[in-house]
Amino acid sequence: MKPDEFQNQHNAAGAAFAASLASLKQAYIELSAWDRAASNGNVASLLPHQTIRSFVGCPTHVPDVLRHPLFAGDNGPEWKPEIDARADQLIKEMSK
Repeated sequence: MKPDEFQNQHNAAGAAFAASLASLKQAYIELSAWDRAASNGNVASLLPHQTIRSFVGCPTHVPDVLRHPLFAGDNGPEWKPEIDARADQLIKEMSK
């Protein structure tokens, strides 16, 4: 393998990681919002009886263990405000 090919493949792996991390963040936010909405008293009363389980805690940023200095070094915005906004939207939709 030549150095240019190595670098290109390294960059492709980094880009794939960054894209996967962005997908993980969005999926985490979406599922957390649905969990939060389902545990809201007004929404829960409309749903079949179920026990709502969710994540333990909420990361405020990309967890340090998943940060990479070249491809995912930016912590980005906090996750909780996005979760709260989406959950509020879901609760409002269910309350119509």
